[in-house]
Amino acid sequence: MATPGVEFSNKAAIKRNLISQYFIRGWWTDEHDKPITKALCGDTVKFHIEMQNTTDGDEVFMTLYDDDTKVKPLEDHKDDPIKLVVSTSGKSVVSSKVFGNKIVKQIVLDNFETLLKEEPDKELELYFKCQYKKSAVNLPHNPQAYLKLSGKPKIILVNGHWNRIAHKLGMSPGTGGEGYWKFFTGDVMGYKNSADKYFGISSKEPVFIDGSSLWGGSESGSERKDRGYNYAKKHFDEIIKGLGAEKIYLISHSEGGACAAGVAKYLIEKGITIGESIMLSADEGDEFTVEGNYPCYQIVAGYLSKAPFTGKSLFHIDPVVMDNRVKGANRYGVYISNAGITTVHGATIDSSVFKLVKKLKSINVIEAWNSEGKIVHQTAPIDEDWYRIDEYVLYNKKIDFYPQLNSNIGEMYNPRKD
Repeated sequence: MATPGVEFSNKAAIKRNLISQYFIRGWWTDEHDKPITKALCGDTVKFHIEMQNTTDGDEVFMTLYDDDTKVKPLEDHKDDPIKLVVSTSGKSVVSSKVFGNKIVKQIVLDNFETLLKEEPDKELELYFKCQYKKSAVNLPHNPQAYLKLSGKPKIILVNGHWNRIAHKLGMSPGTGGEGYWKFFTGDVMGYKNSADKYFGISSKEPVFIDGSSLWGGSESGSERKDRGYNYAKKHFDEIIKGLGAEKIYLISHSEGGACAAGVAKYLIEKGITIGESIMLSADEGDEFTVEGNYPCYQIVAGYLSKAPFTGKSLFHIDPVVMDNRVKGANRYGVYISNAGITTVHGATIDSSVFKLVKKLKSINVIEAWNSEGKIVHQTAPIDEDWYRIDEYVLYNKKIDFYPQLNSNIGEMYNPRKD
C-alpha cells in the first residue's frame, strides 16, 4: 500500500496549484498518516505542510485556530487562536522547522473541553495560520478540509461488592471493573451498546470504577459516596479524556450506587454535565443522597414465591438492599423479576432492565378504592411488573401477600386488600 503523500517514479507527477510562493498545500492525518477531516478529543493527529523554495532548518510560524467564519458563518466571526504547548514542559510552540520542503507536526488533541463548551454545535474546525518569510496563508487552503474536532459521550460503570472466595463458589464476581460486569452480562460491550441505545448516544469503551468496599460492612453509604467523590477528583483528567462538551452517563450496581453519587457530585462541580444516572440495586440507599441536579433513577428487583399448602404468592424484595429509596433520586421502582433469592440481587444487571427504567420515567400512579372502601394505589394503565413506585406500594393482583417489616432477617406478611 502506498503511503499518503509519496509519489512513485512510474506514475506521472501530481501537479498542484500553488497558493503562495512557498506553500503548496496543508492537510490533516491520523497518527498513521491517513488523511482525515474529523477527530475526537484525545486523539493523536498530524498536520502536514508541503512547500517549495525553502531552506532546510528555516522556521515556519504556525498558529492553530478555530474557524468561526467560513465553515460556521453564524458564529461571532472571530477566529479563535489556540495555544499549543509541549506536553512535558508546558512551553509554547509557535513554529516548526522545514526539512525537504516538508513539515509534519504531531498534536495530541487534549484540553479542548472549555473551547468546545462555548461552541453551539459542540464542534471546533481547526486550521493553521502559517507564515514563512513574508508569505502568510491559511492551511488547509479549502475550509472544507479543516479538522472537525468533537467529543464523545461516556458511560461510567461503577461496580458493587466483589469477593474472590465467593466467586470460586459461583456466588459473586471475583474482581471489580470489567470482570464484575462480565460476570453478570457475559458480554460487557453488548451491554454497553444496549445502554447506548437506551441513552440515545454513541459512546466508546466504558469507564470502569470499582465501588466495592473492603468487606460488606467496612463502609457506610455516605463513606462510599465520599470515596467516589475523591476518586473522581484524583482521576478527573482520565475520566473526561475525549469527552469534549458531551455528557457522562453512570450505571451503578449495589455498593457502586453510593460511589457513583460521589463521582457525579464532583463532576458536576467541575462543570461536567451528567446525562443520567441509573442505580441498580443500590445498597444502603438510606445512608446517602444525590443532589437532585441531574436525572437519577433507582430500580430494585424482587421475586415471588409460593406459600406452602395454599400456593399463594408472596413478594420478596432483594434481601441484600431491601426497600430503601435514595433521597434525591427522580424516581424509584421495585419490580417483580423472574429471579430467586440467590439471583435477585444481580438480576438488575440485564439489558432488559433498560426497558423497565424507561417505563419508570413515565409511569403514573393513581388512587383507587378497594372493596373495603379504603384507598389503594395502582398504575394507570395497569402494569403488574411493579411492587412499588416512589413512595407507593401498589395494588397488584400478582401478589397475594405483601411484606410488612422490610427485614432480611425475619418477615411478616399481610394479604392483599381487594
